[in-house]
Amino acid sequence: VHRRRIYTGQQDISLDVGHWPPGLYLVVVYSNGGAVGQCKVVVE
Repeated sequence: VHRRRIYTGQQDISLDVGHWPPGLYLVVVYSNGGAVGQCKVVVE
């Protein structure tokens, strides 16, 4: 599990996935305890 704080008004973030093992990862964005967005990341 990786957690990062995203501040109000912030529209872009970067994730350094260079040290992650190859695979498919699900990124979920939460706000006030509820999921507000998600995407899939493929690391080769």
